[in-house]
Amino acid sequence: ARIETTEQEQPLILSSLDFDTIESNRMVETTLAQMRLKRSESGENLTPDQMVQQQPPVKSSLNPDVMQAKLDVEYLWRYRGRLVGSIQVQVEETLGHYAEWLEISAGEIRRLNGFNYGKPIRISESIMIPLRRVTKEVFEEKRFEYHKELVEDFFVSYRVEKVLTYTIKRGDNIWTLSKEKFEVPLWLIKKYNADLDFNALLPSQKLLIPIIEKIA
Repeated sequence: ARIETTEQEQPLILSSLDFDTIESNRMVETTLAQMRLKRSESGENLTPDQMVQQQPPVKSSLNPDVMQAKLDVEYLWRYRGRLVGSIQVQVEETLGHYAEWLEISAGEIRRLNGFNYGKPIRISESIMIPLRRVTKEVFEEKRFEYHKELVEDFFVSYRVEKVLTYTIKRGDNIWTLSKEKFEVPLWLIKKYNADLDFNALLPSQKLLIPIIEKIA
């Protein structure tokens, strides 16, 4: 591995939550394509993909910072008489988080998406969530507050000292780089590499690594 020390302009951490998440390699588009949505009024059978295409993106009630982080519910439609939304998995999120924010069980989310028990979700994966217990706005607010507190709590004790440029080598993965090699939170690395697909790192790619130090 080759590590080059390069001073980089640091992005604003607290003003623009631009996280991207974790845990299943099954995309909601694939899951949806295997299902059939029945429109209750017309009786016309449409695939979920077709239904999503006919639905315009849901207007978010969240502020621009949250929109940049993709923490909003992207689409809404009815599946078997119940309201369902589509979201993108973000860094540091799990099915357990979604279940808590939705006030349902994680098993209900697994069944809706066809996930096997114990199978993790992946960063940037699209999944369906049932909105039968809370509204879209309540879910988005709880999600936003979780990420906001994650950042604020971290920077109470730590600060970014400098930023290094790391060259990806064969065998690297973002989890070991984050937790073992550099000991930097994954969400913070993602903040400095917003456009990089952490699920498909390639040798010779450049990764910006914020080096942190504890505040005395």
